Order: sequence, then C-alpha cells, then structure tokens
Amino acid sequence: MTQQTLAPAETPALPPGSVLELDTPAGPRHMQVLFRHPPYPEVVRLIRPVAGAAASPEAIARQDSARVAMIEAASHLRQGHLRCLGWAPIPAHVAPDAGFRVPIRDRNGDPLYFWLWNRDGLHVAPPQDVADLPVREILPLDRVKAILAALD
Repeated sequence: MTQQTLAPAETPALPPGSVLELDTPAGPRHMQVLFRHPPYPEVVRLIRPVAGAAASPEAIARQDSARVAMIEAASHLRQGHLRCLGWAPIPAHVAPDAGFRVPIRDRNGDPLYFWLWNRDGLHVAPPQDVADLPVREILPLDRVKAILAALD
C-alpha cells in the first residue's frame, strides 16, 4: 500500500500493519493498526516520534509504542484527518496483547461494564473475569493528537 488520496467512498479498509500519520502541533506523528475487527474501531499503537523527516513506513513501524488504544481510524481517514503512509510488518517486539478490556462508561464517566477484546473480537465480560487485563480506551481523535504531540 502506498500513500494515496482517495475519494471517501473509495477509502479501503485498514489492514493490520497500516501506518497512519496525523498532523499535531508538534509536527506529524504516527500510529500503526494492530487489529481490525468490524464493526469495532481499529486497535492502534501510538508510535514514538521518528528522528528525521520523511521516514518510510518500515522505519516508523520499528519505533517503540507509547500506548495502545482504539480509534475510528478508517472514519478519520475518510474525513481526511489521517493519512495512510503505507504498510509495514508489525515488529515482533510489539506483539499485540492477548487481550484487554474496554470500559463502557455511564454519563458520569463511571464504568458500567467491560468489553473483553481478544483476537476473536469483543465480548461482554463480568468485571471479575477481566480484572487482570490491561485497560484500553476508545479515544477521540483530539485526545490521540494531544497524546502524540506530547511524545518526544
């Protein structure tokens, strides 16, 4: 996959390994798709900045992860908020989580229940069954932009 500009209806699905770029106040920052399981948001790793400009998708993908999150990456790509730079293998040192939990919150921000994410998708799980798994949030793009801009 190479960098391209597509009409919204032509925007392809983002397979695992897709390297995405987002403009931030600190300059362009990157993320890589780890999982895609429609209809849920993509699971991405936010990547620490690459030294030097115009790095290849492969060079970007070799960088360390700062955080893993879920975002509506395909939707943001269609809207022109993200650019797809291409595809690169997910490095072995970034082995995707075997599973994690996603809190579903009420209007006050308190967790009502958790979704358990594993490679088979999302499932509702009782809190005691997921207590040992890391929490991953579904983040809005402005929060992703702030996290990426703060990385050095």
